[in-house]
Amino acid sequence: MTRPAITREQDIVLELIRTGIRAVSPEYIIPASIRFDRSTHILHVNKKSYPIKDGRIFVIGGGKAVAGMAGVVERVIGAEFITAGRVCGFADEHGTAKIEVLPSSHPVPNEQGVISVQRMLDLKNEYGINRNDTVICLISGGGSSMMTMPANGIALKELQTITDALLCSGAAIQEINIVRRHISGIKGGRLAAWFAPARVISLIISDVIGNDPAIIASGPTAPDRTTPQDAVKILKDYGLWEEIPEFMVMHFRQIFAKGLNNNAFMRDVYNHVVADGRSALNAMQRKGERLGFNTKILMDSMQGQPDMAAGELGIAVKKVCMEGPERPRFFLLGGETTPKVPKIHGKGGRNMHFAASFVLHMKDTDCKWALASVGSDGSDFIRGIAGAIVDHTTLKRAKNAGIDVEKRLKIYDSFGIFQNIEGSLIRMGKTNTNVGDLIACLIY
Repeated sequence: MTRPAITREQDIVLELIRTGIRAVSPEYIIPASIRFDRSTHILHVNKKSYPIKDGRIFVIGGGKAVAGMAGVVERVIGAEFITAGRVCGFADEHGTAKIEVLPSSHPVPNEQGVISVQRMLDLKNEYGINRNDTVICLISGGGSSMMTMPANGIALKELQTITDALLCSGAAIQEINIVRRHISGIKGGRLAAWFAPARVISLIISDVIGNDPAIIASGPTAPDRTTPQDAVKILKDYGLWEEIPEFMVMHFRQIFAKGLNNNAFMRDVYNHVVADGRSALNAMQRKGERLGFNTKILMDSMQGQPDMAAGELGIAVKKVCMEGPERPRFFLLGGETTPKVPKIHGKGGRNMHFAASFVLHMKDTDCKWALASVGSDGSDFIRGIAGAIVDHTTLKRAKNAGIDVEKRLKIYDSFGIFQNIEGSLIRMGKTNTNVGDLIACLIY
């Protein structure tokens, strides 16, 4: 992480963020979650044991964190005990011997991603995967886009269009993933169904509130409890139903008629969440307390519009400011907001928008504070920009630079705000993890 902090307090805030991200990195959580006994060929995942017996081990999966997960899984199990593997992730940074990291894209799927998913599916026929085998599926946030296989009759271009529209609609990630499941050939349990009758064990880094495996990455190895009617209702609720092409309408009509039940294929499928946003926040809280700060997790399920969520935090911070803290304190938040972006808009992500909104909410407050809001994957919709760090001087510095923060926020141009305020943008590379957004606010 490039260190943009210009004050000691900002530096401390960033240290808590770094601590949270490290706590949910594959290097930390995979060895803590799985163990493979090479003498007995038993795979231990948390408190559950899976005898491999005479079968083989294969590795599949997708998401922003899977390249890092694949490397650690291969090291923990031993490359010699893995027959083959293919995962869909960021293929430019990995170091694996048996598990191929195939390229894919985020947040909007592309043709290369579809090709990569097909290569992953081809493992079954290439190796004759059968009921004696074990398929380890690595899943993380971003998997909905990075494991893309349109359902029969749906063109990738139209899937891209509806994905982009959903991301800008203000729909919650849970709602977006319901639609994704019903226009996909592998989501909603269909990936596990494809590899049946082999046993499927999923290791999941969750970026979803509540850690429901059916929602994370749109549930490729979890049975779908939603219906096509649920997906259509979401499209209608956000004004998108009239925009989808006729053949996608026909697709929904067809699945209305025949339905799909994957429950029969779920008898030997096991989903394990090995890390989530709460894991990161707990580590951040412990770090804050060790540094001598009164540190409280306000929320691990932040949702809704980023400006509204920033306002809720602002209320809590103003209350502390009026009371006068006995010692400096931290407020921590996690989750994922879903901005509703206007058709004509600037550049920026939900974390930058949250930070700029918080600055406005605190404009009439005299106390000193510093806040960082970041995407734990290292990207806030703009590659290389993880989010922003602000404090009680930011609004004044924006005015000195001739920036109207309120006006820029109305057109969702938070990047346009912070690129002109020195030290405000947080830049980091890929973190190889994804547990949603992390926010740390220091009041001092």
